Amino acid sequence: MFKKHFLITLLFAGACLRAADIVGEDAEFKSSGCKKFKNLNVCNALNVGGNETVTGSVTAASFATPLGTLVSGFRNYAVLTNQAAIAESVSGETVLWGATAAGDLSADISVDTSTGAITLPTSGTFFIEYSVRLDRYPPNGDPGTSLAIAQLQQTIAGTSTDISQPAITNNLDVDEITSGQTVPASERQITGYALIQVTSAANNVLDLVVTVTNNASVPATSGTDANAQMLILQIN
Repeated sequence: MFKKHFLITLLFAGACLRAADIVGEDAEFKSSGCKKFKNLNVCNALNVGGNETVTGSVTAASFATPLGTLVSGFRNYAVLTNQAAIAESVSGETVLWGATAAGDLSADISVDTSTGAITLPTSGTFFIEYSVRLDRYPPNGDPGTSLAIAQLQQTIAGTSTDISQPAITNNLDVDEITSGQTVPASERQITGYALIQVTSAANNVLDLVVTVTNNASVPATSGTDANAQMLILQIN
């Protein structure tokens, strides 16, 4: 009987000592600036070596790498849409994007539908895709050349400037119609792509200027049909 009570006493004492050790560890973590989340102790800097298996989920604002912040997914996005007509004009017209749905822009991208100015975040790399659909119609069956330009612009020091990189901007349509022939209108499209670097509020505004000359136009559309679109994805 004595041996039994003695063994129980030793087990109880061992459990108390281990509990004291744990309390001491918690106090040491708190005093060193570390935090304890359930069974995970996280300090100001966490270095992980080898492979780690996570059965639950990990939420973090960002993950740092030697080359910078690693981001999963796109930070910002926009799908801009236009349905208003763009008339023949030598000087060009800025697409206003008045048909853009509110849910087609993320919180950090905005568009002014009175000026067509698209404001991006003040830092990042953006993939841009733009498309404009136009009609070409020969004047009274006479020969002619139609030119359409969709020029993406970015503010440089606050001034709208053509992007410096090569991109598809022009659609040149030359017909060989002889006088008196009846020819139906034809449809053309300009589609271009660009990578835009934004570093500050001095270069974070975009617009798309469309110029159509000599019997070409961008007619108005309705319903779910658009005559111009722009896709914006922030990739870094």
